[in-house]
Amino acid sequence: MRKGTLVILAFLIFRSLSYGQYTASLPNMVASPNENIGMDLNVTGLNTNNIASIQFYIQIDPAVLTFQNVTNFQQAGLMVGFINGNTITIVWTSGSPKNFPNGRLLTLNFKYNGLTSPVSFIPLNCEVVKLVGSPPIPVMLTGTFNNGSVSPFMGNQAKARLDSLLNAPLGTDTVSLKYTGFIGNNLLPLSVGAITQRISYDQAKLTFVGVTGVGNLATGFNVNVAAGIITITWTSVAGKNINYPGNMFKIIFSYINASPTNVNFSTGCIIETTAPVTNIVVSYFNGCVIPPPVVTSYASIANVTGGIQGQTVDVPLNFSSMPTNTSNFNLNISFDSPKLSFVGIVGTPIQPVTYNVNGNLISLTNAYPLTPNPSINGQFLKLRFVYMGVGTANVNFASGCQFSNGAPIGVGYTNGSVSPAVVLGNNVTIGTIAPPGPGTVLVPVTLSEMPINVGAVTMFIGFDASKLIYTGCTGINNPYAANVNLNGGIIKIAWASTNPPNLNGSPFVNLQFTYVCGSGASGSAARVYFTDNGISEYCRIDSLSGKIIPSNWHDGGVNLNVTFKISGTLKYNSDPNLRIPLVGYTVKLLTIGDVLVTSTVTDGSGYFEFFTSNGSFKLDAAPPSIYNYYSDLDDVLAMLQYTVGEPIPFFNDLRLLAGDVNQNGDIDLDDVVDVLQRGVGEKLPDYTAPDWVFSVKLVNCSCADVPNQNFMGLNTGNVLGTNPTP
Repeated sequence: MRKGTLVILAFLIFRSLSYGQYTASLPNMVASPNENIGMDLNVTGLNTNNIASIQFYIQIDPAVLTFQNVTNFQQAGLMVGFINGNTITIVWTSGSPKNFPNGRLLTLNFKYNGLTSPVSFIPLNCEVVKLVGSPPIPVMLTGTFNNGSVSPFMGNQAKARLDSLLNAPLGTDTVSLKYTGFIGNNLLPLSVGAITQRISYDQAKLTFVGVTGVGNLATGFNVNVAAGIITITWTSVAGKNINYPGNMFKIIFSYINASPTNVNFSTGCIIETTAPVTNIVVSYFNGCVIPPPVVTSYASIANVTGGIQGQTVDVPLNFSSMPTNTSNFNLNISFDSPKLSFVGIVGTPIQPVTYNVNGNLISLTNAYPLTPNPSINGQFLKLRFVYMGVGTANVNFASGCQFSNGAPIGVGYTNGSVSPAVVLGNNVTIGTIAPPGPGTVLVPVTLSEMPINVGAVTMFIGFDASKLIYTGCTGINNPYAANVNLNGGIIKIAWASTNPPNLNGSPFVNLQFTYVCGSGASGSAARVYFTDNGISEYCRIDSLSGKIIPSNWHDGGVNLNVTFKISGTLKYNSDPNLRIPLVGYTVKLLTIGDVLVTSTVTDGSGYFEFFTSNGSFKLDAAPPSIYNYYSDLDDVLAMLQYTVGEPIPFFNDLRLLAGDVNQNGDIDLDDVVDVLQRGVGEKLPDYTAPDWVFSVKLVNCSCADVPNQNFMGLNTGNVLGTNPTP
């Protein structure tokens, strides 16, 4: 065999063996778009005198990194290439072996364009060969490769930020692009001359509609869209301040797919100053569009009737269908002030909470959840207010409410209210005037059925300023010399006496207006109504001792309708399931003294309506002549558990009435036995409740329609409200 053949064979044998190890490493780096960066390739294990060749193949994302060159290699003969649009090739060979100290072997130089790119070895194409033995034989070393990356630096003073839209509805939504921190060394705003922003979005979820600018960015920009990339370019020869809040871009989309989607900055974003043109290093923060979570759970504030001026009222906060592992929540609850004044939380919540009050906003936080987490379903707590009136006061969920069990929980929110009690006597009434046409009108305000010890009167009265001009209240129109002033469109009436006369009967004051209406509009209605000053004062009648006298407050006006509509729905109390309309049931309108005024029958949706004049009424109902009694063993079990302290889900006064079939004021073991027997067809003597109970609704009609007077019915015994076909 020839000598050359032996050498080649030996080379192949030794090449197939590993003879030593080395490590090649690339760092993880951060950079700002349009920055030139150098990435050191570091090695260990090549610090001998017999390295004959080195070959590295390294892949990058060319959209993120623009490869420029290689520097800091200390030997001659290095060959560098860039193939396939994404691979850097580095090859070095030498006839005289060299050593390479541990540390930097060379530096890869890039221009960084934004986003993140791996910088990764291709191990199959990487090799280092050393010469071994005498005569020297080339052998391949075993390599270990540590990949690197380049990602955006987020700590620059200048920042560009795309908003994130939470709970975004389908349809038109706007993602704002805001700039902050574009400030020079003199602490003055930078003079920005050019902007290029490239923004990517998912075309399957968002349809691009357009871009508008605000402030200095309102003009001078162009927009192009292609392949899911929005390119916004803007220029100003003079240079302008682009800082938020005065300036921003608004990117308008149509949200077409109710699933989360990102709106991200893409590569190629540049922001530059005016002459001399200089790149501004910017940190870019992406945004997203997130739909509301699918509603699986519910939070509700109860509607409470019977608010009495100057007295406390407790408003239940209820949860239903919450997961058993609900670990925390934050709730913001607003209330009408000064109609309501918040006192605090009543009772011990199922989970501990902290609360804070700022103005008319209550913030509740489940900051220290119990472990293990008990169910929070049912009546979680009560919010206590002092009701000051007049009229219905709303208690609503405000923005920022959220529930979580490690992930957001989709929650539906139902607002509540406090409506006033209808009291016997103690009426304050604004008259209803019907003049034949424009001109001066007197609108009386009269007290009736008041006690004789009225020591002070405070009233705030609003009016329809488009049709009425207030002209005063003097002389014979103010027989008790009350202090009457107009401020901010509200008339304030204040009167006090330590030796009061009888105020009942004749008008307390006559408010004088000029009734204004155009041609053909002489019959235009103009309301005059009781209100408050929107800050801290409210309508009130006080006794000589300073105690509030609860009163009925009746609005009035000019050319109002003679009758007004009271309307609502009657449904089965099937919470938390959808309430079933009670069809064909008789709804009765009664006086406070239970005298029938009129009645009607509910339609296919449970709707009813009456037309009546001003007054205080209550609503009641009766079932059709044919109905089926309903209760089951689940009701019996729920009632039994109630007697030992376990709450009935969605418990309220109506369900208490439904379970208290012996009508002794509470649900006890006798009621359990009665309902159990009735369920098998036997009605015991002490089952004295009717087969149906209804939540009696009090209504005050005061010169305006009274909609949404919704109330419910329930089969006695069916305390869970599970009757599907009442």
